[in-house]
Amino acid sequence: MDFFVIVELVWLYAVTSSVVIVGRVIFIITLIACTLVIGALGIHFISRNSKQ
Repeated sequence: MDFFVIVELVWLYAVTSSVVIVGRVIFIITLIACTLVIGALGIHFISRNSKQ
C-alpha cells in the first residue's frame, strides 16, 4: 500500500504544481506507473491461479 501513498503524493504535487507542463508530465508518468503496476499484479494473480 506504500506505493499508492507515494502515487497520491506525486499526483497531488502534479495538480498543485505551479508549472503546468511539469505537472502534466508527472501526471502522465504516474498514470503509466499505475498501469504497469496494476498489469503486473493482474498477470501475477492470473498466473498464480492458473497453476492451481
